[in-house]
Amino acid sequence: MENLTISAVERITSPNPFCLIGTEADDGSVNLAAVSWWSYACNRPPMISVCLSNRSYTSELICRTRKFTLQIVPEEYKEKAFLCGTVSGRECSKPKRFGISLENNVDGYPDYVMGSAAVLNCSLLNQMEASDHTLFLARAEIVKVRPVNGILYALDGYRYLGTAAVQKEQKEGGD
Repeated sequence: MENLTISAVERITSPNPFCLIGTEADDGSVNLAAVSWWSYACNRPPMISVCLSNRSYTSELICRTRKFTLQIVPEEYKEKAFLCGTVSGRECSKPKRFGISLENNVDGYPDYVMGSAAVLNCSLLNQMEASDHTLFLARAEIVKVRPVNGILYALDGYRYLGTAAVQKEQKEGGD
């Protein structure tokens, strides 16, 4: 067995779950962040964990509002969802810049991407410093699900987005 970097391990354990994290700014606008460093933490009560850069606008907004949405988006959002990870929400409104329509949410949670396969309305429970990142633990207060054809995953060590079927084809030597 050879020693590998964590980046190499990320590549061989791909695909990774992908989501958009929605947060609400002071002016009521919604910020969307492309995130693959998230996981289920508990079923009863339902909890998830998300790890974000300390410098990110999303981290700042989660700390301020203590609420966010975790959105599993369908394949049709592949390009737009990827673009959400290329610019800071401090610089622009990502939904407006990338033409992403939002659906109204309930109970003070940020609006979410129209047509999402799943939306978890999350309330922050705890956070922990992880070097230059923060690990957030949140309770999924409300979970909404709708059937879609194919959801997005981060592939090849977070280099691009696609469905799990795309990753399987590549590993089997397909096109």
